[in-house]
Amino acid sequence: MRIAVDGSGQPEENPQLRIALAGAGKWGRNYIRVLESIRNVRLVSVIDPDDSAVESALKIAGNVSAYENITSCMNQQHIDAVIIAAPSDMHFDLCMEALNAGKHVLVEKPMTMDLKSAVLMKNTAMEKDLVLMIGHILQYNPAFINLRRIHERGVIGAVNYYYAHRAGCAPSSENNQESTLWGLGPHDVSMILKLSREMPCRVRAGRADAYGSDSQCAVWAVLDFPDGSSAHLHLSRLESEKKRRFVVVGTNRVAEIDDAAMPPSLKMFSLPAGIGRDEFLPENDISPVEIALEPVEPLLAQCEHFICCIRTRITPCSDANEGVNVVKVLDALQRSMDSDAQFINL
Repeated sequence: MRIAVDGSGQPEENPQLRIALAGAGKWGRNYIRVLESIRNVRLVSVIDPDDSAVESALKIAGNVSAYENITSCMNQQHIDAVIIAAPSDMHFDLCMEALNAGKHVLVEKPMTMDLKSAVLMKNTAMEKDLVLMIGHILQYNPAFINLRRIHERGVIGAVNYYYAHRAGCAPSSENNQESTLWGLGPHDVSMILKLSREMPCRVRAGRADAYGSDSQCAVWAVLDFPDGSSAHLHLSRLESEKKRRFVVVGTNRVAEIDDAAMPPSLKMFSLPAGIGRDEFLPENDISPVEIALEPVEPLLAQCEHFICCIRTRITPCSDANEGVNVVKVLDALQRSMDSDAQFINL
């Protein structure tokens, strides 16, 4: 059984949805793979100016049409929706062309790297009554879905602190057009905003620039919230080990996701001063207890949710409002880094 992010399921019988994929790189080919397993969904077009990327994609996708640009595809194909997995600096143009052609859109994170453009994308989708969903994939990770449910039930208590450590070693030839902040930051910022249900009141960020490259550096960031809670992020492409830790510290419990573990894990434990008994932890036991997770691939769950939103017109879990808020926070963090780590008020 697939995870239902919002509690809604898809109708058993639906007309086939025809999907175009813009971006046939490594991540785009993952979309091709998962789309094949979704009922009544057909990938009909792949869009990419890189012939070698298209050739690799067609080996997986089979009988689909290939286009160098999205305009040709929109003019020649009956398409219901577009998935955009192209580089971030292409998101705005691709998304606007698809929306203006009347297509629903799932766009990878970040939705764009310019706040005004993000707002325009959101407003265009609203005006045309189209689904615009952002690929904040960790919203569809079973570990985060369970963490969110536990938090909403009050098990963790009032949150005082969030901590995220997302790191690895990116070769200079990989992701060289995407900065560490904008490439890694959307994951943790989106999760923090989902749990906090409010925007930070001020942020600051700095970086350790080892090689004179925005894509190969370490970034630290602080988000302060109106309720007194705070978040610390450590983002790095300068570490030999892959790190994917997300920690939430509440007045009753601490929850920790390790998405780099095999398989990914969600653990909870009591603070030494914590009291009380619940279904997850015995009284005053500070040893970690692992929460059982359903083995669901987040990308597949994300795509299924996108299809469900098109068919039922429910609001996506990672909708355009959330996408704009994530861009707003990242934009403020970027401005802080560019001004010697000064606090930026939001």
